[in-house]
Amino acid sequence: MIRNFPIVDVSAWEVVNVEPIGRDRKLWLREPGAPKDSLSRERDWLYKPVVIPQHGHRQGEDWAEKIVSELGRLLGVPCAEVRLAVHDGEEGAISRNVISDGWSRVLGSELRGTVVPNYQEGRLNPRGRPKSEIPTLVATAHQALDLVGERDRRYWTGRLRDIEQDEIEDVVRSIPRLSEPTAKFIIGVLDIHRRRLLHDD
Repeated sequence: MIRNFPIVDVSAWEVVNVEPIGRDRKLWLREPGAPKDSLSRERDWLYKPVVIPQHGHRQGEDWAEKIVSELGRLLGVPCAEVRLAVHDGEEGAISRNVISDGWSRVLGSELRGTVVPNYQEGRLNPRGRPKSEIPTLVATAHQALDLVGERDRRYWTGRLRDIEQDEIEDVVRSIPRLSEPTAKFIIGVLDIHRRRLLHDD
């Protein structure tokens, strides 16, 4: 039987900062037991509440981040630990800080501009760029694999190939309160993208 991922109540965690980047409100929280006077951020977590736009339909950022984190772990990709969470009755997710003390964060959007021609950071639909120039996630992953050497490409495609379909399904089905149609859709999309990534290998 598949067990649901736990939901952590972070309502009593200390708020140490408000995250300034992004459109939606996010909080940096410090887990209980962390030294109060410490400047270390190793026990800080970024809380992101679920977004409910004007149309009223709950977005799935919390479960999407949890699924990505768990699949990344299965692949062996370094990524933040993510937990489903609730803060003052508001559902969301927390991501463990991955920035070592003394280091600064560099956003993926900043790095993307170094490898993607005409990329404009912070612009979703820059004026003059045809929609046909917006790469799909699979195309972006192919580009990343093309930028590494043949040995590394074989390693990562091998890792992707070695993950059992049952492992992927178990991760998706471990999300609490995820409807069966939503779970089937996610599993189907992940399967299609994995096959597309491996097709050229």
